[in-house]
Amino acid sequence: MAVTPAQPYVPAAPGGETLDRVEQLAVQARASHAEFLAAAPAARRQAMAASGANTGNEAWAVAQVAIADLEARRSLAMVALADLDRVYIETSNAGEAIAPVEDARSEIIQLVEQENALIAELLAAIGG
Repeated sequence: MAVTPAQPYVPAAPGGETLDRVEQLAVQARASHAEFLAAAPAARRQAMAASGANTGNEAWAVAQVAIADLEARRSLAMVALADLDRVYIETSNAGEAIAPVEDARSEIIQLVEQENALIAELLAAIGG
């Protein structure tokens, strides 16, 4: 008696509403990242000007404010990433294909990691 091999499970694609939400979140995170990148050169200049300065002096304080501004911009990308995480889990729990969500999520993770690296670099420059 011949045994028919089992067919692999192929999950259905997520619905259009889910895909629209994923794209909306990715666009939001990309826009936030663009704003982060636009603010980064000034923050870098201020951090380099404060490098070696005493904690609490004016150059240090100005650099702290510039870095805090970058952190606020990063938080917008992180909110989008958290929402993508939620969509990823919901899609997976529904038995739908996660690849479209995973692709967007991976892209935004990379953007946030770039932002984290720059913020860490600037904090290190001012002794933070």
